[in-house]
Amino acid sequence: MLKRIIYFACIFVIFINVSCASKTYASNSEQIEKSSEILTEESKEKEEIILMFDDWKYKGFNNEYPLWAEFAIKNDISNLQKVLNITSENNINIIIYSGTNIDQLIHKLGNELSNESELIQTWVHINPQINCNYNDYVAIKIILTNEVN
Repeated sequence: MLKRIIYFACIFVIFINVSCASKTYASNSEQIEKSSEILTEESKEKEEIILMFDDWKYKGFNNEYPLWAEFAIKNDISNLQKVLNITSENNINIIIYSGTNIDQLIHKLGNELSNESELIQTWVHINPQINCNYNDYVAIKIILTNEVN
């Protein structure tokens, strides 16, 4: 008789714990739904900012968005000089390769040998929402020369 009482007491305790857990889960899911509704309302109110690149070299390691690459693709030399702190006495040469295979593009970019000083290079993936003249991936290299434009 004592075994039965202990058995039913254990089942009762388990039943109480399970029902409390499901109640907590229900309230958490309700909170998630409410927060997602708030976020969608906020995004509708604010103008959505669409970045030109949805992936770039070392993005997974928290590397900053390569704004200089965006200026290089747009051929915006004045802003490129500002972002990279380049003086006007240097001539900027931009080498860009575009395609669907990033490894092949990096290899092509590496074959671009120059006697001048290479400043920076990277690869980016163009956001499909952006209208751009380039394919999926773009490999970019900036080379400085001492010649003035």
